[in-house]
Order: sequence, then structure tokens, then C-alpha cells
Amino acid sequence: MKALQAMKVLPSWWRIVLASGLATCAVLPLDLSAGADDTALERLGFALITRDGSRDAGLYTAVAIGADGLGLISYYDATNRDLKVAHCSNQMCTSATISSLDRVGDVGRYTSIALGSDDRGIISYYDATNGDLRVAHCVDSACTSATLKTLDHAGNVGQYSSLTIGVDKLPLITYYDVTNGDLKSAHCSDVACEAATITVTNLGERGASAVFGVIIPPQVAIVGFGRISERPWAAGGMVGARPVVTASLSADHRVSHGHSGARFLSIVARSLSKPEEL
Repeated sequence: MKALQAMKVLPSWWRIVLASGLATCAVLPLDLSAGADDTALERLGFALITRDGSRDAGLYTAVAIGADGLGLISYYDATNRDLKVAHCSNQMCTSATISSLDRVGDVGRYTSIALGSDDRGIISYYDATNGDLRVAHCVDSACTSATLKTLDHAGNVGQYSSLTIGVDKLPLITYYDVTNGDLKSAHCSDVACEAATITVTNLGERGASAVFGVIIPPQVAIVGFGRISERPWAAGGMVGARPVVTASLSADHRVSHGHSGARFLSIVARSLSKPEEL
């Protein structure tokens, strides 16, 4: 009590220092011994839990909530160079079932995970051994195993992948093409992402005015974007300078034809000209 009365006559900055010291003293009784259990560090409002303590594990993590309402975590095990998944046993994820999905080579970096329209997890990741973009489609809600597929192997591709499920209920993946320095995207043709149908590539930043891509099976089309430049453009009876970009489409005629391709490009052009409507 006397200490509190004394604080009233101290300058305000002294009160701040003393109050900080009192607060620090309040947390000192924590057990800081070498034998303390730090696997579940309780804090006000949340809990910190070590889910995989097997040496160097837990890089490039991504998380989604599964159809069972429990967390599904994808990550890279740097010790074994594997793609791994942890399926939480409860909502707080105080324990989890851990599975290695891909062990062949150095795989599992840059993971991204989403819940597919079939209520199973789907994961995009980078195969560092071969420089490929790969996908793992879980066989069950706990993702104890998965069907693995290489989606893109044209050069060194697949880093920094991001995966989402579109309104068509199919996976859409964006990723980095290291070889060409491009942003690429892959639209899956089925819920398991057994194959990607369309790839988008951009060589505009390298000065190319137009791009005519080469199709890599099993994909059926590739859209290429050139650089954005100001060109004369007529609109409303007036001619003025406008930023213009050239988009091209290469398609496998065994699957599609010119009319469908032209219609697709017109939809792309309309969407890009009115981004506020996307």
C-alpha cells in the first residue's frame, strides 16, 4: 500500500518504468527449467502447440479446414525432404495424425492446400529435384495418403504456388516459372487435378509484344500475354493513346477449335477491360 502511495508522487515516466517492473515480476514464477514442458504453451486466448517436432519440419506451411471441421496442414519436412500432412484430432489441434504424402526426391516446398469440391484436400507443391509443379489429391478426409500428379514440367516451374477452388468447383493454381521469370496458372480439368487444361504465361516484362506458347501435354491450351504499351486507339469517334496488351491462344485442335478459342479470348479481353466487374 505504501508503495502505491509513493507512486502517486513520482513523475509519470517513473510510474511507467515501475509499473513495467511490477508486470515483469508477475510473470517470473513460470517454470523456466530445462525440463519444462513447452509442447503446449498456454496463453490467454490461445495455445501454442508443437505438432511435429521431428528435427527440421514445418517449412512452407498451409492450412485448410476439412469436411470434418478439423484442420488439415500441409508442410515441408526439410530433414527428410518430404511433403507431409498433419490432420488435427480436434478443433484446437492438440494432437494430430501425421502422414508423409510424397517421399521421392526433394519434394514439398511452397505448399498450398484447399478443400476440394469432393470434400478432400488437394495440395500444390514444388518438386525441387525435377523442377516441377506437382499436386497431391487426398484419398480421405485425414489425407493419410494421396494421388500424386505432375502438372507442369516445362523448365523450372512450381515455386510459390497458390491453390484455390473456383466457382466451377475445379482447382486453380498460380505459380512461378523460374526459367522464364513468368507468372503461370493451371486450371485443373477435374476435382482431383489429374490434368491441367489451360496455362497462362506472360513474357511482357521481358519486352515481348506477343507470345505464342507451346502446349505441354496433358494441357490443351496456353494463353500468352505480351507487354503493355501505349498505342493509338479509337473509342467513341475519338482517337487517343491507350494502354494495350496482346493476348494469344494456342490450342490443341483435337480438343477445341478456333471458334471456341476466339470466344474465350473475347471473354478474357472483356474481363480485363472492366476489372471492377471481376
